[in-house]
Amino acid sequence: MTLGAALLASVVLILLVYNEKFRKVFFWLAGISAGLLGVYFLGAYLYQHHKEKVEAKLAAQQDQAFSKISPNLLHAKFPTLWVIVDPFQEFGGTFVQPAPSLPEAIRSRPCVPGSSLWHEKYQWVCVKNEVRPEGLPDDAVVVPM
Repeated sequence: MTLGAALLASVVLILLVYNEKFRKVFFWLAGISAGLLGVYFLGAYLYQHHKEKVEAKLAAQQDQAFSKISPNLLHAKFPTLWVIVDPFQEFGGTFVQPAPSLPEAIRSRPCVPGSSLWHEKYQWVCVKNEVRPEGLPDDAVVVPM
């Protein structure tokens, strides 16, 4: 395989040196390929830049919407919450996938603070919603009933 690649490279180099028509076609193809590669990477860069701008704008809108919610209103509407227990948090990790939504099987059960239920592979714990001035704790994934 290496011998074949070396043989091909030497034939191409000999043709580039001695054959003017081959040299002309080779450089045209090399130039067009370089141009297309540049356009591809420029498009990937611009798409990533656009995606970051859209995500930042969406995050700002969500922050603005959540800042309008009063913590007391949240506590009055949801006095108890089902909270998913993160099994990976114990070891300093996070969910590989987004946190699952509250299943209907658990949503239909009464939420008594301190009760615990298992659904599929996740444990759900009912807690009393204690709203502090700084808001809900960041280490729990909270899913309202």
